Amino acid sequence: RTVHIFGNTVDDVSAFIHAVLEEGDIAILDQNLDFTGHHRLGTDLVAQLRASGFTGLLCIRSGSSSPSDRQFYLNSGADCVIPKEGKMTDIVREIQQAYMAHERRCAVDEIPSPDRRGSVR
Repeated sequence: RTVHIFGNTVDDVSAFIHAVLEEGDIAILDQNLDFTGHHRLGTDLVAQLRASGFTGLLCIRSGSSSPSDRQFYLNSGADCVIPKEGKMTDIVREIQQAYMAHERRCAVDEIPSPDRRGSVR
């Protein structure tokens, strides 16, 4: 699989949305996206992706991960929350566990989920 990194300019937001919808299985978004003269919230992009039909895994990465913050991120449509201060091994484990739980929910709810090649099954 290919990893794409976005976020140099506010113009990357639409390219990010397009790339996730076209070929994404997992997307990790910072909660606070600050561009010169622009501020966007990752939770707003999560809601936009869900409204556009994205069924893959969405993770919010944030320095604010209190229980109420985590609940806010999950209520926006995110599947997991990744703290910025986390160790890489813990982050990988969190994403893996969230992906497996997401796959189980998709199977139970009969929601199409991306397969390993990126197509919807």
